[in-house]
Amino acid sequence: QLRTPDQDFGVDYSAHGFMFDIKAKNKAVVITGLQISSGHGCPLDYAVYTKEDTYQSAKFDIGDWSTCGKANRVFIPDWEHGTYGHLPWTSKGVTIQPNCKQGFYIHCRTTSSGVAYRVVGDVEHFVDESDPGKASFKTEEDDNIELWSGIRLLANDAFQLRPGIDQEQEEEVVRGFLGVVEYDYVFAPEPS
Repeated sequence: QLRTPDQDFGVDYSAHGFMFDIKAKNKAVVITGLQISSGHGCPLDYAVYTKEDTYQSAKFDIGDWSTCGKANRVFIPDWEHGTYGHLPWTSKGVTIQPNCKQGFYIHCRTTSSGVAYRVVGDVEHFVDESDPGKASFKTEEDDNIELWSGIRLLANDAFQLRPGIDQEQEEEVVRGFLGVVEYDYVFAPEPS
């Protein structure tokens, strides 16, 4: 598993959702769960969606996404230095092939602070002179996976955009997943 650094400062809450990417390094992995915190510490309604490739290629096109977890009245603890709860998750997991990104979207319909995320820093500190238009940044990694920055979404309906608000608020700050990504290797079958 990959656990993001516990931090007391730089934790914020999405309005209703958070999109981000996970990239497999040199081996295929299966994501077996996500743990997050919230701003409330009470039962809330969550859905988790995923898509092949980065979330950026189809942020608001629900047809490109599939549900990998959904449940009502899920208890996700409020943010307290490293306290997380399990999101609903598919029993088969989500497989990511080597050197590929997979987009994820955590959505909480019932409250405007259901998903905590990390405020990693100002965009200007991440910009590479060779790629000044880069829209996503690696925020965390271990030997097997990388977490890439994401966006918060303000609409209480999944895949909806609040024009003029969502876009402007994403350009200045790099936001990263906060919590635990549970994963395992994809093992090749034994030759017969």
